[in-house]
Parts: sequence; C-alpha cells; structure tokens
Amino acid sequence: MNPTLALFLGLLLRIGLPLALMAALIVFLRRLDARWQREAPQSPYRLQPGQQPCWEQKSCSLDAMRSCPAANSLQPCWQANRSLSGNLQPACLECGVFRSAPIPALAQEGR
Repeated sequence: MNPTLALFLGLLLRIGLPLALMAALIVFLRRLDARWQREAPQSPYRLQPGQQPCWEQKSCSLDAMRSCPAANSLQPCWQANRSLSGNLQPACLECGVFRSAPIPALAQEGR
C-alpha cells in the first residue's frame, strides 16, 4: 500500500470518523430538542383554561406574590415550588388548592 494512502486513511479513521459521529449526535439532539419544544405547550402540568392561579385562590398579598416562584410561572404552584430533587413541598400536600386541582389527563400516543 502506498504510504501516502495509508496516512490519509489513518487520518480519516482517527479524525474523520469521530467528527462524523459527533455531527450525527448533534443533529439527533437538535431534532429531539425541537420535538420537546413543540410538546412543551401541551404539557398537562400547565394551568388549564379557566383554572385560577393559586395566589388568586388564596388571596395572597402583593408582597407574597413577588417572592413566589409560581407567580412568574405558567405552571401550577406545586410544580413551580418543587424541591431540587423533584419532591413536592409538604405545605403543598396539605393545601386546598393542590387538593382541589383537576387531575390532568395524559394523552395516549398511537404506536
């Protein structure tokens, strides 16, 4: 085999193949992100039409609303106030707003 051809094939395998795999991974992840962005507005955990935010139901003061993460979110208060580990706050479990909230229906995907 020609030494120049061997060098070219070696570089192609050592550099070109990893770059091609990385490019394919980037394309896949961008498409996945675009799909998730399209599905996000349809999330069952967002406030449903006609559902009042918790600060309106609980008649919170303006100061309490300013410090509340749920007031700046489209999600129900118990979703906006989840801990970093994903657990609900104990106060939310006892709250009447949480207990009276409708259970969201998950859409079934046809496979």
